[in-house]
Amino acid sequence: MQLFGNAGRSILRAPGSGNLDASLFKDVRLGERRRLELRAEAFNLTNTPTFTLPNARSAVLTVGNAAFGKLSGSQTVGRQVQFGIKVVW
Repeated sequence: MQLFGNAGRSILRAPGSGNLDASLFKDVRLGERRRLELRAEAFNLTNTPTFTLPNARSAVLTVGNAAFGKLSGSQTVGRQVQFGIKVVW
């Protein structure tokens, strides 16, 4: 563990992160033994970004810099939706 100065642990705050994944399934009977499964899946449904924090030597932590205090990097991918069909014999 590395400490910087005499600052305590966990003194920095950052924006929280949230993620909502959802899926819908529908089974359709195709006779007695066969069925068709329809799927819709969404990842990061609310499309909420999770910003990355700058490292200790970043230019955005330099007072006087035009980008001071701005969180511009994101560690999440935007909303993704996928559909699928599955046939069960």
